[in-house]
Amino acid sequence: MTDNAVNNEDRATLLRKSKFMWAGVVALLVIQVILGIFAIYLIVGDKTNAITPNYYKKAIHWDEHAALLTESKKLGWTINPSFSHPDVTGQRTMSLQIQDKDGNPIRNADINATYFAHTRAADEFTASLDHQTYSNDSNSKVTGKAGVYFIPIRIQRKGTWSFRFTVTAPIPTGPAAEDVDPNQPLGRFYTEMQFKTNDWRGGELSKF
Repeated sequence: MTDNAVNNEDRATLLRKSKFMWAGVVALLVIQVILGIFAIYLIVGDKTNAITPNYYKKAIHWDEHAALLTESKKLGWTINPSFSHPDVTGQRTMSLQIQDKDGNPIRNADINATYFAHTRAADEFTASLDHQTYSNDSNSKVTGKAGVYFIPIRIQRKGTWSFRFTVTAPIPTGPAAEDVDPNQPLGRFYTEMQFKTNDWRGGELSKF
């Protein structure tokens, strides 16, 4: 075999090897792209990986939220929630006892509560009560003891739940102030709490 024949055979071998090498590189790049797309799908599509609800909105309006936190600390109000036993659908009644720092009941409150399971943060639920309509609403009403409010909620997942309460109400002037003065200044109070249940169909919802 001549030298030229050997050189041509070597070149052909090297060419085949280079083709396989480049094919392998392309295949690895394609696999990497597919894995990247799949990872993005998991992060965006799977609600268990969702970030805290309204995170971006809160970031934009952080100054407003910080002012609300400052006002809440100054007011010193307290919210003491309790929960009834759930029905088969997971619906239960949330009872909120709201008082000022001196223990006076907070009357005529407008309440907004948002809540979500930590295992499904993208699914945020809202429960609210308007003091002007609750008296005619059999599901959201104030009865008996002043400053106690009842709001229906539905919990259909076990684990830890975060609750965020915003209360807007006239600032009490004393324990005997049952009739709220329409010119009485309003206060806004915000707080966050966590509760846990091991069985949403029949278990208690206890503070975490």
